[in-house]
Amino acid sequence: MRRWVFVLMLGFFLVAQAGAAVITVDSVRTTLPHRSPDGYYFAAPDENHTVTVYFTVADTNVEDSSAINLSQKDCSGGTSLVGTADISNLAPGAHFTTFSVTEPNCPFDTLWDTLKVEVTHHSDTVNYSESTLVVLVRESPLRVDTVYSSLPNVEEEDSNIDYHANMSQTHQVFVRVVASADVPADRDTVYLFNRDCLGAYGLAGQYVLPAMSADETLLVTFDITEPNCASDLMDSLRVIVSGYDAPSYGTGDTLVVSVEKPGSLVVDNVVAVADTEFAGYNEPFFTMGQQFYLAVVLRNAGSGRVDDINVRLSSSSVYGCSSYFDTLTAFDTSLSGGDTCVLLIPIVADTINHGGTGTTDDEIFQVTVSGTDANNLGDCGVGYTDDDDSIGIVMPPSLHLIGVDGYGPAYTGEVNDWGNPIPWMNFWDPAELVFYIYSDTGDYAVVDSIADYTSFVDLFKDGAVVPGISGNESPSA
Repeated sequence: MRRWVFVLMLGFFLVAQAGAAVITVDSVRTTLPHRSPDGYYFAAPDENHTVTVYFTVADTNVEDSSAINLSQKDCSGGTSLVGTADISNLAPGAHFTTFSVTEPNCPFDTLWDTLKVEVTHHSDTVNYSESTLVVLVRESPLRVDTVYSSLPNVEEEDSNIDYHANMSQTHQVFVRVVASADVPADRDTVYLFNRDCLGAYGLAGQYVLPAMSADETLLVTFDITEPNCASDLMDSLRVIVSGYDAPSYGTGDTLVVSVEKPGSLVVDNVVAVADTEFAGYNEPFFTMGQQFYLAVVLRNAGSGRVDDINVRLSSSSVYGCSSYFDTLTAFDTSLSGGDTCVLLIPIVADTINHGGTGTTDDEIFQVTVSGTDANNLGDCGVGYTDDDDSIGIVMPPSLHLIGVDGYGPAYTGEVNDWGNPIPWMNFWDPAELVFYIYSDTGDYAVVDSIADYTSFVDLFKDGAVVPGISGNESPSA
């Protein structure tokens, strides 16, 4: 009887085992980028990374209430739970689960953190091909102190931008690395990344650090060419010091460069005007000796800024006209991308009328424009929709008084020898005199306002001025 009981119990045990799943932890991986030849990883205090556990389920589904747990060391030397992943009822096959890990920030310099994987279950079989990761947690003795560029156009207003550059412009990036402790050679690398036209980061350069002593500073130089994209790009130059001694990013490790279509000036219009308000008078005619202005309308067809705009002016005349102007006018003007401005060059018309009668091409003025590309300090491109204008030079108006009519109160108490009433007036009576003025035709300026001319009236009788008198009686004598 006892024999049969033993056999039955053994058979029950074998059936239970045959129905259990086999869970195998195949590997444990981290996103920490640096691993020593001895197999451990490097991290900085408070550094975040992801641990992935790859495992396989065989034979049958995992039983209920099964889980994969990840633990790590804490600053006291004990262990703490990072997280738990429920794997209940998983079907046979390859699986993985992930954990977010933050390395401890302890009050001492170095912590050897052990990340351990453990499967909790009831009766499933568990095998471990790999179950732990070892991480050396410490402050990096290397840090990035400053990053700067040789680009001349430093942004001074927008705090989100450091520099401006043209598309395809080459410049140097300087990285100052500081060591707080002795660092062996060839264990750490300075990497420089920048964005491409799609905004993705790519490696632009790398430099393996030599041995550095405590408190030593090293300046690393990279040559970089900004991308040539179809449109403007906000490039982010990112510096990373990475290796056995530098598990995390340094400080001050990013430069933002606005990569732009080079600034390019276009002269849209050149026109002679009588004043700076563009009020409009009798242009293109100007009186001998009159000051006027040549207005040059400029547009920046690029995206980069243009500084130090200069205008060279020359003139020609088949009649021998020669007005007075500066041949080079330097404007303390900057023109941002897409903006337009008007530059005014003062000119004094020739004081001698050499020109033809009524012609508008007595003198022709032509401009040549130049400017400085603020991004590379070279000459900017210049195009011309218009580059000249012509004027006619005329003499001042020639006026003649050809008649006068008088209107006022007439007291008809007296008549002349022909029986006609003699108009007269008291000195307080109003009177209106109408003058008829003639302006000579020909190469003369147009009279714009008679009110600007001075006039006066005297009454004469027998060659003597007649004064007004009071009263209502007729004037005496």
